Amino acid sequence: GPPSGPHDALSTLPAPARLRALAEMVRTSDYFTMLGVDENASRREIDEAHNRLRAMVPSATEHQDPTSTPLAREVIRSLDEARDVLKVPELRTAYLRHLQR
Repeated sequence: GPPSGPHDALSTLPAPARLRALAEMVRTSDYFTMLGVDENASRREIDEAHNRLRAMVPSATEHQDPTSTPLAREVIRSLDEARDVLKVPELRTAYLRHLQR
């Protein structure tokens, strides 16, 4: 089957609850926890984790609530930022130093 991640249970939630749960998760997690990867994750693992979570963000047609679109955008922006930082070794190292402060 597809690789599993720590947040897979979220995929079983109905769209509005899933979006709220994803938003709460990205607001309260560091990038590693957000993507569900460890500090030594490969670029491929980071991409797979990012894509798996990105696919959980309800589409506009699925959540049927235009007011939740900004929330979906916020989640996507956070997931993209986590991926972009962790995929670049120098940025990942700097981010780790920042976390360890």
